[in-house]
Amino acid sequence: MPITPRNNYEVSRIFIASPGDLKDERARFRAVIEKVNAVKAYRDGKHLEAVGWEDTLPGRGRPQALINEDLLTCDLVLFLVWKRWGTPTGEYSSGFAEEFALAQENEIDALLYFRRVPEMMLADPGDQLKQVLAFRTEREKQRDFLYQFYEDDAEWEELVFRHLCNWLDNLREIEPPPTITDREEAERIQALEEALKKTQDAQVQAALKMVEKAWKAANNGLLTEAETRFACAVEVVEAPHVLNEYGVFLKRLGWFERAEKRFKQVIAWGEQAEDASWVAIGSGNLSSVYLARGDLAEAESMFRQALSLHELVGSREGMAIQYGNLGIVSLIRGDLKEAESMFGQALSLNQELGRKEGMASAYGNLGNMYRARDDLKKAESMYLHSLILYKSLGLKEGMAIQYGNLAVVYEKCGDLVRAESLYRQALSLHESIGSREGMAIQYGNLGVLYLECGDLEEAESRFGQALSLNQELGRREGMAYNQMNLGTLRAKQGRISQARDYWQQALKLFTQLGSPNAAAVQGWLDELAENDEA
Repeated sequence: MPITPRNNYEVSRIFIASPGDLKDERARFRAVIEKVNAVKAYRDGKHLEAVGWEDTLPGRGRPQALINEDLLTCDLVLFLVWKRWGTPTGEYSSGFAEEFALAQENEIDALLYFRRVPEMMLADPGDQLKQVLAFRTEREKQRDFLYQFYEDDAEWEELVFRHLCNWLDNLREIEPPPTITDREEAERIQALEEALKKTQDAQVQAALKMVEKAWKAANNGLLTEAETRFACAVEVVEAPHVLNEYGVFLKRLGWFERAEKRFKQVIAWGEQAEDASWVAIGSGNLSSVYLARGDLAEAESMFRQALSLHELVGSREGMAIQYGNLGIVSLIRGDLKEAESMFGQALSLNQELGRKEGMASAYGNLGNMYRARDDLKKAESMYLHSLILYKSLGLKEGMAIQYGNLAVVYEKCGDLVRAESLYRQALSLHESIGSREGMAIQYGNLGVLYLECGDLEEAESRFGQALSLNQELGRREGMAYNQMNLGTLRAKQGRISQARDYWQQALKLFTQLGSPNAAAVQGWLDELAENDEA
């Protein structure tokens, strides 16, 4: 049974303002208003009325002035803009511009939306698009609107439905509508539940579509666009899939605190829904944040918890990921036998599953294990296997990591020219996707290379860049390595006091991490002490 507004419902008029290239959105506008009325407004004793220039009655005077009179009777204005700006009104550069100024002057509530412009047009905008872009830039500078981007009219419909419902929640309370019968109430609740279910499903699909496009942008170096898309996806619906992917993106950029927040939300969602799979996924990814910070004990504990949960639900993919993570913890601690066992189990499971990305990760980790044993030939083989798989998948982050690993092998073999070239390739790829952790590692690697070549000035510059990034990220392992290397550089310069300071800081961090490097640094400090006594 359709729900109709009662005479005593409070009416709010919603105006849609846009240039002429957004006909599809305008066509959906009234349907969205009716949907909000049915699902939300009537329940709250309110009725929304759609208003646009199409509703303005003809009359004497400037056409835009007549439209303005309708706008001034409205409680909320939805501003939409895409590729066109519009035609001058005699007083403003376009009708849209005049309506925007009028709403601001009269302090009318407003929501602002930008439809995504094709990249080809952004590269070569015409006069109309230039005005749109100038308007966007002005909003960014003024920070006077919290606007949102959207991809198409269907995505906009979902966004504006959610935003109008939120807007209604902020309106003043009015007297409740007259009592309705139990039957009417039951029918209304059923209709509401069905409408909400459809809306929630549509929201999840829209959000996942945004996530897919966000990753595409991120992997092409469009980090601002990627972050905007992820943020929009979370705004649409805080589903575990969306929160988890956003967390992975934030971790890549080195924004560990924000990533931690998203992964904890995933865990909370899984616990509330009694879904062990999402608790396991969130726990594993949260552990990776702790690992990046160098909190090995906490990371290992959570990795094992995640592994147990994946085993409980029978997720072999999740088990493979956690075996790899536990192997990394063992490798950092210098337990190469345990690391090899864990990496081997991860590789075996990924091969059974046919997971190329998992196999690539396992080969890379095994390469690190062989490199720690100074078996450079096997390490090179593992890294090449990994690189080939990452290239086939088009995963730039994995490619960058393996370029850096191969460079370390070639440097140890004395091929410094080839090593420098690969380090630079790795750094360039990490920069292109915004991986600050990867950038820090490659700055440090280049510093070691220049130190070995005797270019102490360039080495110091690279170590400084690496240390600064690692301090920003809170990566204790990275900080320890760079302080150790800066100590070595100072020793070569004969600045022994500074060398001692750097090595003491490195020793403290390596000891906290349980790293075998602590013994080497302690040996250098003992040697300095012996020289002092002599």
